[in-house]
Amino acid sequence: MSENDLVPINFQNLAKEVQEIPSGWDAETGFRIVLQIIPYVGGALEKILFANKDKKEKKQLAYFIYLLAVQLEKIDKNKLDESYLESDEFYVLIKRTFEKIRFEAQQEKILLFRNFILNSALKKTNSRVDFSKEYMLNKLDNLTLEHFQILDWYFKNNLLNAPKNNSESQKKKQTELPKISKHWEVYEIDLASAGLFSRESGARFSLNPVYWPSELGKQFYHFIQYAEDN
Repeated sequence: MSENDLVPINFQNLAKEVQEIPSGWDAETGFRIVLQIIPYVGGALEKILFANKDKKEKKQLAYFIYLLAVQLEKIDKNKLDESYLESDEFYVLIKRTFEKIRFEAQQEKILLFRNFILNSALKKTNSRVDFSKEYMLNKLDNLTLEHFQILDWYFKNNLLNAPKNNSESQKKKQTELPKISKHWEVYEIDLASAGLFSRESGARFSLNPVYWPSELGKQFYHFIQYAEDN
């Protein structure tokens, strides 16, 4: 990515566009933190914000930048994958992330997008993933919070492989997953269709399917989580 291809970011104007959100946040400082670490984000962000007249969409982007800036300031810079941050691939990834966030109403999911970008920036996390980040970004965009909560439930209950005791795990999920959604069985089917769940096959499992996270599901889950000690 050439610097000549990017629009120089105007801190004063950008801060003015979003100065009221979140309350008490120094917008200019936040943008500077992000740009110091991810220098190529400026052109993509400025083009989207200033070409967009929708105030709500600007707030969504500002909230995302705020979440990103707060966490980036805490990261040991030696842990960042600088070569990736300067690549065309990352520029396209974060630009597409901005586009998706514009239309995302749920703050919890915006937090997952933040985790995704943070993990994309880290050497350690990148070394654990062999699926393309753009592929995983599309998975993230197409799933709802209920999908994430059900995936999270499997990890928190350590149901990460084909269960040895199907009846016990089935009873547990039939008790607990309805607390997430009364349509939890449909969400499990969605997760399997997305490739994030594996499923036991055979006629005897047709009425009570047994699921567990696939390899893609495991990598995806860890990529949308974020630990400050990375």
